[in-house]
Amino acid sequence: MSCGRVRSEAVMNKIRLLIILICGLPAIAGAQADLKPTNSLPNPYETVKDWAKLPEGRTWGSTSAVEIDKDGKSIWVAERCGANSCQDSMVDPVLHFDSTGKLIKSFGGGMMIAPHGIFIDRDDNVWVTDCTCTGGAGAGRGKPASNPLGRRQSAVQPVVPATAPGMG
Repeated sequence: MSCGRVRSEAVMNKIRLLIILICGLPAIAGAQADLKPTNSLPNPYETVKDWAKLPEGRTWGSTSAVEIDKDGKSIWVAERCGANSCQDSMVDPVLHFDSTGKLIKSFGGGMMIAPHGIFIDRDDNVWVTDCTCTGGAGAGRGKPASNPLGRRQSAVQPVVPATAPGMG
C-alpha cells in the first residue's frame, strides 16, 4: 500500500464517521425526548410568595441555608446580605422567622462573608458555616436568645470547622 492511499483511506474514514454522527444525532435527540420524568406524581407543596417579611428596604440575597427551629414551627435562614456576599456589609445575614413569616430576630452583621449552611443544635446554638466560595472560611456558633445582638464576641464565636456539627 502506498503512503498516498493510506492517507486517502484515513480521510475517507473520518468523512464516514462525520456522516454517521451528523445523521445519528437527530435520532439520539429524538429518543431522549420520549423519556418520562423519574417522578411524575403531582407536587404536594404550595408556593407561598413573599411569605417571609423582611425589614423595610431589605431584599433577599443568595440563600443556601434554611433550617426549621427545634420548636417545629419557626424557620432560621442564613442569606448573603441582599447580594451574593456579605463582604463589607453590616446587614444581619442570620434571620429567624415565626410561622407567619414575621421576623423575630436577626444577628451576625459584619461577621460573615458567605453564609452557606445552618444548623440548630439541642442547646439552641445556631451554627452557621461561612463558605470559602466567596472568600469566607470556617464555622461560627451563636446563641441569639441569650446574647445581645450586634456584639461581635457574643453573637458568633468562630470555631475550628472540624468541630462544628456535621463538619467532620
